[in-house]
Amino acid sequence: MALLSCNAACCAGPRCLATGATAQPTKKRLQIVGVDLLHRTRLREGVPPIFSLTFHHSVFPSSITRHFQQSSSSAPSHQARRGFSCRAAGNGTERRPEYSKDARARAEVLSPFRTVRQFFYIAFMASGGLGTLITLSKVAASLSGIDNGVPLESMLKDLGIDIAAVAVFAFLYSQDAKAKNAQLARLGREESLGNLRLELTNKQTVTASSLRGRARLIIVAGPPGHIEAVLESAKPFKDRLVERGCLVVPLVTEEAKGAKSSEAAASSEGALTESSSPSPPAEYKVNIETERRWKAAPLYTNEWRKWLEQQMELAKVGMGTPVYISLRLDGRVRASGLGIPPWPIIVAQLGPMTGSSFMDGFDGAV
Repeated sequence: MALLSCNAACCAGPRCLATGATAQPTKKRLQIVGVDLLHRTRLREGVPPIFSLTFHHSVFPSSITRHFQQSSSSAPSHQARRGFSCRAAGNGTERRPEYSKDARARAEVLSPFRTVRQFFYIAFMASGGLGTLITLSKVAASLSGIDNGVPLESMLKDLGIDIAAVAVFAFLYSQDAKAKNAQLARLGREESLGNLRLELTNKQTVTASSLRGRARLIIVAGPPGHIEAVLESAKPFKDRLVERGCLVVPLVTEEAKGAKSSEAAASSEGALTESSSPSPPAEYKVNIETERRWKAAPLYTNEWRKWLEQQMELAKVGMGTPVYISLRLDGRVRASGLGIPPWPIIVAQLGPMTGSSFMDGFDGAV
């Protein structure tokens, strides 16, 4: 810092012609000038720039350190650049998955006592570990011939109890931590689902999360033939599905055989628009408003398929298997299964969105 003040004194600013006062340089300019002169001095002395970077990072503020890093990167020494690159690569660590505050808050709501349990687990492990150390010291003293007034058998029994307690509470803590990570991972997947986009039949584009509290998404996935069969089986329940806020999202997971172009593949998605869905029989005719409100088209289907593949991998279901996933009003997974959704059961378990019944608006059995 003496060198910095010396350079500050030598770098007085120009005098004002009107007042004769000396313009004082700013703090940032003083810092940069001092570092430049110190850097040149160390280069003349033969000190490698990588050593100067490590030394001055602990002395000077971060602003000077950043300027010094820029000066070191422009130095002609190939050895200095190579040393800096190796150090930067060596500091790399594996990144842990990051979850949003909403996901962590939801995890706390779903398991409110987990933090308390983990605290007591750690406290009991610490107590058992301390007891183990104390008992080990007594056993060692007894084996060396020092009489401490306690039988060796009793000390060994206490030692076994302490070790068993530590092992049990460590196992419970690890199981609770695994459950917490699995829950956070599930909530993270639900959040990623909420970021996926949908196109309603009125051409409005929305995210799945924006429909929470207003619609229960029922995602059906499979080949084009399966999608057509699912929509055909849901026709008798359209009115009751709309009353319960159900929104069917058909997702084609593979192209139909013999598809010649992307237009043909898009039309094979069924499904996704009113024009491509077959005309309902006379006994299942519904009004236009019901027809518009009961299904939506997934946008950016590759992202939808990626999310679905993660779900199927966790459930250990083969890729390409026709599945359905029913969501609650809050966006959580309510039920899932293979094949065609059980429409009669879904309609029976879910209450209407509006009405006078006590169970209206509830998500039913989970």
